[in-house]
Amino acid sequence: MAKEKIRIRLKAYDHR
Repeated sequence: MAKEKIRIRLKAYDHR
């Protein structure tokens, strides 16, 4: 599922 990929992307994006 892409949900897991989105979660990882969100986590990386939240690393501002």
